[in-house]
Amino acid sequence: MYYSSQTASEAILAQKVVYLGSSFLQLFILLSITNVCLNNKPFVIAVCDFNALKMINDTKGHMAGDEYIISSAKFLCNIFDHSPVFRIGGDEFAIFLSGQDYDSRKKLIENLHTIALKNCDRHEGPISVVGIAEYDPAGDSNVDGIFERADNMMYEDKRELKRAWHFDCRRQ
Repeated sequence: MYYSSQTASEAILAQKVVYLGSSFLQLFILLSITNVCLNNKPFVIAVCDFNALKMINDTKGHMAGDEYIISSAKFLCNIFDHSPVFRIGGDEFAIFLSGQDYDSRKKLIENLHTIALKNCDRHEGPISVVGIAEYDPAGDSNVDGIFERADNMMYEDKRELKRAWHFDCRRQ
């Protein structure tokens, strides 16, 4: 749990979610990619963004925002339980899926969407959008291209969520 003497980053680290600056994240992903590629195994990178952090911080305070970040991290760790989850920004996370989670990626993404929409209906719990991009050995010479594709897909997912709900489901 989160204790008032902890920072949000310390609390997230205690929950086994890694918060790294982009250069460290890229180094870890690069090492993971190297390991997976040497074994000729496919992988994807998923980028997730959680809705409503700014509104929560503005209306309920930063401690409530910290709790939302922690619940968001737990949400992702429960869905992607065989993959490392990284906090890469305020309410953004990246997940490296290989092995079992790579094989189940479509089901996992569907599960994330289903739970997020239920949370939206109930007006509680984390609401996430996600984009994924698969490593293309013929076209990807670095991690940046994979992240960029995943990030673009995440923004497309965000547009779809807003179109489907015709509003920001946290504002109602």
